[in-house]
Amino acid sequence: MAIYMLMTKEYEDDEKVVYLFGPNELTYGTIEYDKVLKKLNVIEEVEGDAISNEAYVKWAA
Repeated sequence: MAIYMLMTKEYEDDEKVVYLFGPNELTYGTIEYDKVLKKLNVIEEVEGDAISNEAYVKWAA
């Protein structure tokens, strides 16, 4: 079984990287990876899709 998820880098510097992620260009959320603390933060959840936001976050991680 394959999973398709779109991830687009929105911003990156020495301390963090921010991605848009979701099933397509119209339905997406935003995550941030803190390079210093090595922690993933959900800034905005994926809305309006049959698959849970938690699943998208796990796949993005």
